[in-house]
Amino acid sequence: MRRIRPKHPAVRIAALTALLLLVAFLPTLAASTASATDGPCPRKIYGLDFGPYTREGQDPNLGAVVSEAQVRDLLSEVAPYTEWVRTYGCTHGLENVARVAHELGLKVAVGAWLGPNLSANEEQISSLIDIAQRGEADLLVVGSEVMLRHDLTEAQLVQYMERVKSAVTGLPVATADTYQELLDHPSVMAACDVVMPNYFPFWGGVSIGSAVNWVDLRHQQVVAAAGGKPIIISESGWPSHGSPVGNAVPSPGNASAHLSSFIDWAEGEGVGYFYFEAFDEPWKSKYEGDVGSHWGIWDSQGNLKPGMESVLHGLMEGDASGNCSMSIVDAMFIAQYRVGLRTFTSDQLKCADTTDDGSVTIVDAMHIAQWLVDPDGSLGVLFKPLWESLGDDGMLPPAR
Repeated sequence: MRRIRPKHPAVRIAALTALLLLVAFLPTLAASTASATDGPCPRKIYGLDFGPYTREGQDPNLGAVVSEAQVRDLLSEVAPYTEWVRTYGCTHGLENVARVAHELGLKVAVGAWLGPNLSANEEQISSLIDIAQRGEADLLVVGSEVMLRHDLTEAQLVQYMERVKSAVTGLPVATADTYQELLDHPSVMAACDVVMPNYFPFWGGVSIGSAVNWVDLRHQQVVAAAGGKPIIISESGWPSHGSPVGNAVPSPGNASAHLSSFIDWAEGEGVGYFYFEAFDEPWKSKYEGDVGSHWGIWDSQGNLKPGMESVLHGLMEGDASGNCSMSIVDAMFIAQYRVGLRTFTSDQLKCADTTDDGSVTIVDAMHIAQWLVDPDGSLGVLFKPLWESLGDDGMLPPAR
């Protein structure tokens, strides 16, 4: 692994001196430093598509009403793992989602469901405006895949968007649809403050190994057509069960693999996204075939599916103390370990080996101290980014 020698030896010497002083006071530190915590660190997803119809018989097409208690239970389950949630309607109990999500510290993209029933559309739009005017929304999504279903004309959809814009100031307004529909309807894209495409390599019959490349190619087309507007991916996911589509095979392993690779790709591109979807929703199998009810990261009972836990519960590089952050305490733990005042679990050893040389030494403690002084390497102190091994061992980048 290539290493860059520090450009500022004085800073490196200062860090080393601090660590030597650290070792000198180890008996005191050993008594005063907190114990390592148990359990992995939740990985934050940018956003989740949130449908709360997780119970048998709950079908929004049949007028199902979701209680606020159910909404709160489901949002409380996902809140540690995401920054945003996106909804698909704002009536029949869904009008409570934004308020509850804000109470849990989440941002919300509130959706109005639009279809061919114009009176139902009026109810949705009115509720969307009310929610926004109460200050409960952070992004307004006027319709989802309306053009794909041919439920409204292009002009009708744009008119609904403009109506919301005129009623609400200070919030971005968009519609969400497949990337191809947005490319084929430039006037709709032009009406959006934020462009929100859906990318589903599964429906394209693409193998899991080629899925993210497929997404990237389509995304670059949207970037080129968006004219510099911000882009937030509104949907991408992979089902865990059901029938294959071409080379796309539903399985728990493929579903978790797509989640992991998609997040890595999106973070590398610096693009926001809503992952499809939070929970399995049984009602969808009636309309979307046997894969319809198996898109969730969690099953309909609220359990993380096989493979998802390893994606969302990662080890954080440099986190020797196991507290899901990195500070001088982690350097202390390593120093204590080196002089026999502390034992490490196998997970702690993996996190503490910041230099990836197969052992935990005082150099790893110095590495942590260097990162705290110079996290981006701009001073030339940091000889290897702590997150450089992310692609090799799946550990999360450090956080302070």
